[in-house]
Amino acid sequence: MPDIVLVTGGSGFIGSHVCLMLLERGHRIINFDMFPRRGHK
Repeated sequence: MPDIVLVTGGSGFIGSHVCLMLLERGHRIINFDMFPRRGHK
């Protein structure tokens, strides 16, 4: 079972790259951000 990881600030530049890296490694992520950017799922 993959780990579930909470990423705060995941819609920013660094956070979005962290999210992509975690997804590539098979983790499930929850992105929490005050200002989500358009185009991010």
